[in-house]
Order: sequence, then C-alpha cells, then structure tokens
Amino acid sequence: TPTLTIADVDKVDESEAANYQFTGTAKRLDGQVLSVEIKTADASATTIATGNAEVQNGSWTSRGINLSGQPNGNYQVVVTGTSTVDGIDMEAQQQREFELEQALPSLTSASFDKPHHLVGDPVEVTLTFSKAVKGDTIQATLAGAAVSGFTMQGDAKTWKAEVASLADLGDTVLSAILAVSGFGDDSGNTVTVDQQYTLPITPTLTIADVDKVDESEAANYQFTGT
Repeated sequence: TPTLTIADVDKVDESEAANYQFTGTAKRLDGQVLSVEIKTADASATTIATGNAEVQNGSWTSRGINLSGQPNGNYQVVVTGTSTVDGIDMEAQQQREFELEQALPSLTSASFDKPHHLVGDPVEVTLTFSKAVKGDTIQATLAGAAVSGFTMQGDAKTWKAEVASLADLGDTVLSAILAVSGFGDDSGNTVTVDQQYTLPITPTLTIADVDKVDESEAANYQFTGT
C-alpha cells in the first residue's frame, strides 16, 4: 500500500499566500500525480482551492496555490495519490490543518473637507486604510449619526462619504466625534476597532436687535446677544 506525508505547515502568512507550495514525501508513488485540495476546517469541509503535485524520488512539491483571497482562519490540506499494481488501485491520503494569517487592514487616517463645521452643514468624511477594504463594510458615526454611502477614491484604500447635516449636540458642545468601529477587506476578514477623531464645531453668536439708541441710552449703551 502506498503512503504519503505532508510537511508541517503551521501558518501561511501574507508573503506566501498568493503562491503557496505544500510539500511532503511519498512511498510507492514515484511518477504519480497527487491531488491537492484545500478545504475549510469546519464541519462543511468546503473545497476552496485545488492543485496537484508530481512525486519524484520519494518527495513531492505542489504547484503554487493561491490562498490570498480567503479569510484568515484554519484550513485543511488534503493530499491523495493512487498507484495501480496488477490492475488493483491502491489509494493513499493524508490531511493536515494549517492557519492562514494574512495582515489585516488598519485605519491610518481620517479627515474632513473643512477644519471646522457649523451645526447643520454637510460634512465630507475621508477615511484612508493601510490596504484595500470594502466600502459597504465601514461602520462609522459622526456626532452619533451613521456615516454611510462611502465611495472609493482612486483605489480601495481611500473612501469618502458625506453626512447631509452635522447634528446639533447642544450649545455647550465644542466638537463632534467621528467614531469608526469596524470594516472588512476583500477576503472577508472583519476588523473591529475603536478609533475616534474630533471635528471642531464652528462657534456662532447673535446680536440682539438694537434699532435706535436715543439720548437717554447713548452715554452707557449695553449691547446684548447670544
């Protein structure tokens, strides 16, 4: 009966994920082509990638398999080979679990279209990330109101959205808080954060109607307002 082994994988990181080559040994399978399947490690064991490897001198190395589009987590590599002797097919199969651990995106900056805004004004919010994210996964609020409808700016690292009206938080509040709580990348990874940025609220004042200042008031007139 033929046998085979899979070399320990441990973790596959971002530098390897786009073209990972699994390796191992095999006995009584020289010259045979092994099938290589990558499956999810959950109960569904869904196949997410396939490849093959030719056995030469008792060793095998798979052709590069692209795992970069998959979310981080645990997977299984399943390797199968068959030899035929006197019309009898004999199968060898091994599997090994490994972890895919690619770098997650991070929020590197947030900015506004103006350095300060009046209550009730529209506000443009721009978020910049370390790597590509999906705009519809960005979770953010400004002054407690949801920020949505992000549009991509050049590439999927930069996204912009407009808040129609800056909420009134009260006369004594000096700034509004942009809070970003999460986002996701194209591979399906979800990042939870707690990042806050401050938008100063433009101060305002009024002068009460004066109309006329007559002789009885002119020597010591006091203007008022809010």
